[in-house]
Amino acid sequence: SADPPATARHLAWSYQRTSTTRQARDDRSGMERQQEALAAWLREHPEYELQDQLVDAGVSAGRGKHRTTGALGKFIAAGKAGKIPQGSCLVIESVSRFSREASTDALMSLLGDVLQPGFAVAFTGYANGKVISADVWNREPGLKYGLIAALDSARVEWEERSARSKGGARKRERLQEAGEKEAAATPWWIQRDPETRKIRRDQSGNFLIDPVAQATIHRAIELAIGGMGTTLIARTLNEEKRPLPQTSGRRNQY
Repeated sequence: SADPPATARHLAWSYQRTSTTRQARDDRSGMERQQEALAAWLREHPEYELQDQLVDAGVSAGRGKHRTTGALGKFIAAGKAGKIPQGSCLVIESVSRFSREASTDALMSLLGDVLQPGFAVAFTGYANGKVISADVWNREPGLKYGLIAALDSARVEWEERSARSKGGARKRERLQEAGEKEAAATPWWIQRDPETRKIRRDQSGNFLIDPVAQATIHRAIELAIGGMGTTLIARTLNEEKRPLPQTSGRRNQY
């Protein structure tokens, strides 16, 4: 007998985001958790095939940058350009990964950028990862109001974190105004002993500048004055095999 026809599969687009690069780079906790949630969702929804993974590492969702210039923005732009098939599903770990904007703005984006164009969304941590289309949104008011409440909660949490961050910045400003020195990372162009990593100073106690790093900075400024953007400057510095900033706990790249 002939084999049964293959079942058509819908496409899934994963969106992952962390507010800090540390979550994405050092301990990997944020990204690993989202990857595990995505894998579990795909196992539970075999009718979907993963098309692409969109990642915004170190991008806050409080002001909407992620959906205008970030990876989420690329999905939205592709959808509006007709490059994403109807019925595709955007898979996200939680509502807060999607947006921490004011609930009205977040809701308008969810409806206008995802559901109304004919796509669906699934939050792996909400309603057991239920696929939410425009039809489901209109048919299940309980699910709808729960999502709206989750968007409100995500915004409140962002505002609280923002207030704490601003409070810390104001404290540092007060200490500086009082003449107290704030602990800070040493710029990478300051010389250090290659073995002990201690900062080098001249006889007067002033920091010594690393001449190679200084030349790299001068080169970057030269390229910028010539009209080159940051991406091309970084590429040029790498092609010229300029030394990378020797930093700790940060990206070791331009």
